[in-house]
Amino acid sequence: MNASRKKLLIAAAVLVALLVGVFVAYRLALSELRSRVLTALGPDSEIGEIDLSFRAIQITGLKLKAPAGWPGKHTLSAERVVIVPDLASLLDGSVNISSITVERTYLSVLRDRNGKIRVVPGLTERTKDMAAGKSPASSSSSSSPIPILIGQIALKDSSLSFFDAEVRSPPLEVKLSEVEARVTRLRIPELSEKSDVKLSAKIKGPAQSGTLNIEGQAVFASKDSELKTTIRGVDIASLEPYLIKKAETGVRRGTLDLDLQSKVAAQQIRAPGVLKLKDLELRSEGGIGTFMGMPRDSMVSMLRERDGSITVPFSIEGNLNDPGFDVDAAFKAKVGLATATALGVSIKDLMGTLGKDKGEGAAKVIDAFKGLLGR
Repeated sequence: MNASRKKLLIAAAVLVALLVGVFVAYRLALSELRSRVLTALGPDSEIGEIDLSFRAIQITGLKLKAPAGWPGKHTLSAERVVIVPDLASLLDGSVNISSITVERTYLSVLRDRNGKIRVVPGLTERTKDMAAGKSPASSSSSSSPIPILIGQIALKDSSLSFFDAEVRSPPLEVKLSEVEARVTRLRIPELSEKSDVKLSAKIKGPAQSGTLNIEGQAVFASKDSELKTTIRGVDIASLEPYLIKKAETGVRRGTLDLDLQSKVAAQQIRAPGVLKLKDLELRSEGGIGTFMGMPRDSMVSMLRERDGSITVPFSIEGNLNDPGFDVDAAFKAKVGLATATALGVSIKDLMGTLGKDKGEGAAKVIDAFKGLLGR
């Protein structure tokens, strides 16, 4: 064996040894990441299988149990979750994840009576408690959570139930199907990165399904955001509580389009938009005889003249930290006043007409309008 060939064999052996070392180190790092994933999911999780391949962790049959009082059985279930780590980060000891893809998922989200949005509380709220130095109830450990940077989380072929306890009890359920969503740059637990947000889905209604698209950026920790929301052809009955007061006349049929450009900065919200109601038909029974603050009969007559359609531009502005400011109430108030304007109704004339009726219904309508004007 000549010297050059011997050197070549030695170099090849060293290279193979290095590759084996890297492979072993990477497998050990993946195993550590697998352990951390199980810890992060917590004791309320159910897992079918966890498969550890060379470049990813695959979880099948994932279920996260709902806490007491939750309107659904699970907060999250997924047929398959694929976690792809950042290779370099695993080798240097940090925990960065390139992507998490969740397929055929069911996710339930709850807005409680105080307006707080809760998503996967068994995971997110436990993480927040740990970040604040509080130990979870199920553990006596007070260790700080390990920071994780996630490049992207994607939902594919999924469904979502949004339960809203602030507008109704029991909570109103808005069902989304065919959900495709993507959120980038999430640093857990701080959530201080500016994330790109994109979501598309169908909103299920009694008569038909419409479409929802949301796109923009958000900083989840501060709630700062710039989002464009587009809704087309949604059955009004599925969103009725967001449009009218509980005591008012309801909707028999109709569809809704919405274009909304919202911006939140330093807890100040500014959200101009355009609402379109099409083929609107009101119920004749129940309620106090008003719709969006206007007498039902007048509303029906005006809608008939406009082929059942209304286009309503509006703008919502306020301080999210102000206890007296409520986004839903502001939306109803602004849309109610804008609808009256769009239909050519003078608020002064309308108040005068209502004042001729001394009945309890008219008094409630007048009070409602005073409330709108007070906004």
